[in-house]
Amino acid sequence: MSEERRGGEEKRVTSIRGIDRDLYERACVLARETGRTVGEIVNEALKMLLAAAEVSSKGVLGVARGFIEGVRESGAPATVVGGVDELTVTAQDLEEVDAVVFRGIKRLAFSPDVPYELFDKKVKGIVLCDEVTIPEGYPKLKVLNKCRMVKRLVKR
Repeated sequence: MSEERRGGEEKRVTSIRGIDRDLYERACVLARETGRTVGEIVNEALKMLLAAAEVSSKGVLGVARGFIEGVRESGAPATVVGGVDELTVTAQDLEEVDAVVFRGIKRLAFSPDVPYELFDKKVKGIVLCDEVTIPEGYPKLKVLNKCRMVKRLVKR
């Protein structure tokens, strides 16, 4: 393993498998834009993650659970739906619940029959989902306001 000296500190070259390519490329762009190295950017990100984990004492999943609990405490009890890879939600599905939080779903889609007003009224949060698909007429930024740790939002 090679080592380099920078700013009086000893730095080791570290290889991490399984890094999301898109996240890495975004870190590279940020590094270029701010005049820092990718290592500095990643170190800063890791420090923030570890600080958040210490504060919540449960890590990222604890933050997500805290978000869901906050939703529950803010009004009507929310039904938490998760544990499936793919789910398409219809207007009838939303009519059957008072409030809902979607959590840990790889592909979550809202059917075109769901008017935005119903979505806004019933969906209290979307957490830890890889891809969320919404009908074309939805205001994207208002939908994103309900999202936490969602990788991609798609309009169809």
